Amino acid sequence: MHRHSKEQSNWATSFVVFSLLACLFIAGLVAFVIVIGRHVANRIEATAGTQQASDDLRPHVPLPSATTGWDNVVANLLSAFEHADIVALEETRGSKADSELRLRLIRDPDFPFRANSIIVEFANSLHQSLLDRYIGGEDIPMELLRQVWQDTTQAGAWDSPVYAEFFAAVRDVNRSLPALRRLRVIAGDPPVDWARVQTTAEIEPFLVRRRFPVSVDHVAVTTGQKALVIYSDGRLRRPRFPLWAAGGNARVEEHPGIPLPVTAPPIFRALQVSGPARVFVVRTIAGANPFGDVLQATKLPLLVPLAGMHSTGDVKIGDDADACVYFGDSPDVTAKASVDPAIYHDTPYGTEVARRSAFYSGH
Repeated sequence: MHRHSKEQSNWATSFVVFSLLACLFIAGLVAFVIVIGRHVANRIEATAGTQQASDDLRPHVPLPSATTGWDNVVANLLSAFEHADIVALEETRGSKADSELRLRLIRDPDFPFRANSIIVEFANSLHQSLLDRYIGGEDIPMELLRQVWQDTTQAGAWDSPVYAEFFAAVRDVNRSLPALRRLRVIAGDPPVDWARVQTTAEIEPFLVRRRFPVSVDHVAVTTGQKALVIYSDGRLRRPRFPLWAAGGNARVEEHPGIPLPVTAPPIFRALQVSGPARVFVVRTIAGANPFGDVLQATKLPLLVPLAGMHSTGDVKIGDDADACVYFGDSPDVTAKASVDPAIYHDTPYGTEVARRSAFYSGH
């Protein structure tokens, strides 16, 4: 009995020890799994952060801290093409200062050696062939040519004379260039045919496609080519614009939240760049000095790189652009080119502008 009781006691002790060891092993295993899980989560978070940061890679364009005067501003903007495929220049509709900047750029003798494509918001891609003929030197009646900028999705938005002047200037520049150097203007507005639009539902797909800057059909600047992009203020913003430019052709169903049927045609990118770091975004500002006392210049315009730059309201304006051209706040640089009201008064075009505007008054 004594021997039997001793064996039972040894067995019980062994069972307790084994149970304790098993518990310690399980606890250690759980701790190990928790540590590994946290490590993996941290790696995933770090990778996601790196990916998010890489989505907004900036081109390394070595601009001076401040550049003043038209000639120097134009020269430095042209030098940006040495480090980027795309120079995206915003504009305020009808602005005389913005008009002068882009005209000085394209008229510079160096421009055709920097880029040969210019993508503009103020042209309907439905009329690309008409635009090509005019830019190429063919004589086009004005009543026909006006369709290029009057038939965009934004009714009446481009009636300022500065836009007709821009196309005429490109045409004039091309006359002095050999065929291989001639500038090409690409219409960047969706190809709406207003003769077929009778309801809001019929214009909606074209308005939605404006959320993708430079979305046009069957016209593209391929990877590695250089282009100047001109769009109205608020349309060209980092980091979205570089990502859109770098992306391939996409279908609407790949972008949740866009109210278009899956049968809608693909959204073609006019730009194909190798990555976001090949796009250089430039803001233009006329009015109050956004830099306050930090940057003052007696000679304007002023070109400023925006990396880490804050505005007077402590807004980090470098988040949505790489550089800024400041024109000043004098009346001559804040002025807009006026539209002749006679083009609307008791004219078929004025009636048509009113009809078109009624379709998207809520947009």
